[in-house]
Amino acid sequence: MRTWKATAYKLAVHPDGITLAATNYSSGGLLLYDVNTGKLLREMKGQQYVYDLDFSPDGDLLVACGLEGVEFWEVASGKLLRVIEGSYDHVTFDPDGRLLAISLGDGRIQVWGLPAE
Repeated sequence: MRTWKATAYKLAVHPDGITLAATNYSSGGLLLYDVNTGKLLREMKGQQYVYDLDFSPDGDLLVACGLEGVEFWEVASGKLLRVIEGSYDHVTFDPDGRLLAISLGDGRIQVWGLPAE
């Protein structure tokens, strides 16, 4: 196992088992690390106050949610694809990657269907 120093609030492991996404909550930074070396691969600057993040099962998307909305990031390029405004607490994909479940701060849960390829 490997240990390195990083400020991390939430973590998500890419399906490849090699890439780790981390956010430190208040900076708006989404950091991608190589778990074998601890090397920073990419930093993406998104919304401040990220509460949760998850990779899609195919590893193409990283979704981050927080006080300002849900952000959809293309992992390969680090490009922000879309933002849905609102305040969201938690996010998770179903195993097939067709559904995205998101909880809102007021106790509601939303389940979104993702477009088929």
